[in-house]
Amino acid sequence: MVHLNVYECQLPGDDLRIWRYPSNNRDIPQIIDERYDSVTTDTEASPMIAVPTNDEGRQVLEDETEYEQNSVPWQDYLWIYSNLVQYSVIRHLIENHDFTPLQVDQTEAQTHRVNEVYLTDPVAEPVDGLEIRQGLKVRSRFWNFPDQGPFVGVNFAYTTTNIFTEPLEGVLDGVNNREFWLKMDCPADCTHGDCTFHGHDGLIGEFDGFTGSGEACQYAADGSGRYVSLSPAVDGIDANPPVQRVAMEASYANIRQWATDKYGSRHSGIIEDIGRGRLGIPDRLSEEKASEREAKYELGQLNDLMDQIDRDVELLTGQTLTIADQPMEVFT
Repeated sequence: MVHLNVYECQLPGDDLRIWRYPSNNRDIPQIIDERYDSVTTDTEASPMIAVPTNDEGRQVLEDETEYEQNSVPWQDYLWIYSNLVQYSVIRHLIENHDFTPLQVDQTEAQTHRVNEVYLTDPVAEPVDGLEIRQGLKVRSRFWNFPDQGPFVGVNFAYTTTNIFTEPLEGVLDGVNNREFWLKMDCPADCTHGDCTFHGHDGLIGEFDGFTGSGEACQYAADGSGRYVSLSPAVDGIDANPPVQRVAMEASYANIRQWATDKYGSRHSGIIEDIGRGRLGIPDRLSEEKASEREAKYELGQLNDLMDQIDRDVELLTGQTLTIADQPMEVFT
């Protein structure tokens, strides 16, 4: 018997609330789909149907389009129902359980089109300024097997991420080799789309020093007047970002180099220490045994997180679905 970590999602009945366009005209719904990030349209349905990805999308469908609210059997619309589940579960984790997206495109975060969220409290802090955060990877799943029938569920997977938490000046203080690539670390709920750095969730350039000129943060400037010079910078980054919104990429190579330079050679094995210390793995345990312990640990951590999550999730259509207490089982 194998657990898939896929939890069935159940509505009280068979009806799924959606918005349906009142005619078979496909041009106008297509324009709406392209115009609004907060709306997802099923272009295969006729007439076309849509669901919101956030509260703004619901307002758009109700007030700014000709879409009309309707109900359909969820079994006939597995793709749109599955997407609605994905957006709603992400919102549920963020709004009700202290999870947050980290270093993502703000538009994607605001429309709940992200697949990973992390707890705000760290599970470990290997050295000052570096935290390990627990998180969940979330993927909706659907299928319609002849011997089982239609199914919609959510796959949860345990994950962790490393993140530098101090301002960049503090992170680099006492570090001689500063040839690090940087990322933006902007708030996920920032709505200043006219900012040069809005939506940049990847690397923006290599650190080249601190400077007194650049593009100020519109979300909440810290008043320091400090910015970061980049050389080279990636395409689209033509201004110096504010220092409080920039973070060093927390790759394993960067962490090892940074920790060794800042804290001494005793931290040259910090990557191994992070993994083994987090899992309680002895140094001399074989890789095979270490992998087995890691798998058991991650399953245990996933179960602990799932035990803390309220299983009743409000869909963005106003309905409430229930996530099963236990994942699906497959007999082999």
